[in-house]
Amino acid sequence: MRKFYSLVSCGYLIFTLTSCFSSHLTTQNQIRQAIPQSRFADAQSVGMKKEDIIKKFGLPLSTSAEVKKDVGNEDLHYVEVLGDIKLFTTITFQNGIAIKQKVDQITSNYDDRLKKLEKDLKILQTPRLYN
Repeated sequence: MRKFYSLVSCGYLIFTLTSCFSSHLTTQNQIRQAIPQSRFADAQSVGMKKEDIIKKFGLPLSTSAEVKKDVGNEDLHYVEVLGDIKLFTTITFQNGIAIKQKVDQITSNYDDRLKKLEKDLKILQTPRLYN
């Protein structure tokens, strides 16, 4: 009889663990699907011409250029808003061909909102002089 109870409790334990694990996997998949994907995530921009990249991704937010050791580099800076996330991407060119693509910064819109709230709180906490 004891063996039967230990088998039943072991079965309940296995059932509970598998249920929790499958629930966790489902939640993780839902989170991945809820976050929009960057248009640069699967882009193979390295080796592409500047004109082709502008056709594919649109005009950049800004550009910059520099010369190092007699070689000119030009950067195109893009910003994407993916839900509450801002993604800053730079594509670097030499002689009109992309040689590097990198994410410079990832920020959250919540950061901006918190800064505004902190500023408002400081204003409210500032003592006022009344005549």
